[in-house]
Amino acid sequence: MGERGHTFHVLDGSLGSEVAGAGQRVAILATNERWTTFVPTNASTFDAEAASRVLDRTLVHVCFDDDAGLTLLVYRSGDLVGELSLPTEDAELSDSDVELTATLEELGVLSGGDGARLMKRMSDAAGVREWTMAHGVEKLLELPYFSPVPLVPERALLPLLPATATIVEGRRENAARGATRKPRASKSAGVTKMPPPKTTWSDDERATVDLHCEYWTTVFSLNNFALANRYKKHLPAEHRRMVDRLCEAVTFGDSELPELVQGILARIWSCADWDAVIRDPALIDGDEAVWNAWLARVSS
Repeated sequence: MGERGHTFHVLDGSLGSEVAGAGQRVAILATNERWTTFVPTNASTFDAEAASRVLDRTLVHVCFDDDAGLTLLVYRSGDLVGELSLPTEDAELSDSDVELTATLEELGVLSGGDGARLMKRMSDAAGVREWTMAHGVEKLLELPYFSPVPLVPERALLPLLPATATIVEGRRENAARGATRKPRASKSAGVTKMPPPKTTWSDDERATVDLHCEYWTTVFSLNNFALANRYKKHLPAEHRRMVDRLCEAVTFGDSELPELVQGILARIWSCADWDAVIRDPALIDGDEAVWNAWLARVSS
């Protein structure tokens, strides 16, 4: 069985049982000087944004899959700060990656030069996959526990927890704690700010949006997430979950798909860039007849 699952980490190891303040039953797995690690016993009902608001602290959700890699979701006082996924296809740092790294340093998630170390690893095309799969991100953050805990019902989960785990019942009386949010730290000076989303489209831009939609509806294969990873790399970190919603829309045939594609491209738009991306041979993977038809389509 591979390593697949998740863990939550609250910045500030002194929290202890306070992580149950969102009214959820949780298992505290480990603590150190910086972090308290836990998992909810019922992950399907756990609201990370609400928990970070109750705690009024930084909350990190690590999702790990030994095939797909690692996704890091960072919350602060009820807001999603951003999302980071590794490894990436091309190991090219985007402005959004640089901005998110700076924000993680400001929040204390990364400390003592760890931001520079993370960006160096992310830009290492030859080694980023091996480093990620060896839990390099978790070790860099100095998390006290990072073995992925499977997403299974509580009855199946409890026997899988380490013997040192402590079960803490939720406390509804703390639900109002942290309702008043503290102002979020400003971004570091000199970091490139993302432009506002596009609201108008030329005919050429609309044609390229339609081409992206066509790819997702007729060509996309679950064996190839190259385009999804490109989207995530360039999106502002707090909007990267739009790509996950797009993949869900593709899977379930959701009519929201065109709206999601447009919303993504509106935030990372360069007509020439995204026309080139959709014609990239790296997207080729799947049934030969389908791909031949797609190649003919984008070559026309």
